[in-house]
Amino acid sequence: NFIGRYSAQAKLNPNETCEFPAEMEHVGGKRLIFDAYGPTPDRKNRTFGILAVIEVHPSEMEFARTSGGADLIALLKSAGYYPYSDLDREPVA
Repeated sequence: NFIGRYSAQAKLNPNETCEFPAEMEHVGGKRLIFDAYGPTPDRKNRTFGILAVIEVHPSEMEFARTSGGADLIALLKSAGYYPYSDLDREPVA
């Protein structure tokens, strides 16, 4: 699990993106966006939570970088693609 190992080194947050280098075996070139998923406890100092990891199209990744991950998540939700990692669909951006 590449994301699990990566999360041991980096703090992952909702609306952030991740792109694997092209030379990485199996996952090279994949683009992901993270979002908070499921019910969250009402605590001020949460240190962890569950993230949805959603694979996105290159154009969607570029949109998230310029307009923000929250805007991309909103587009995915309005199109009915959230929280699925199915690239067999039209990009929303």
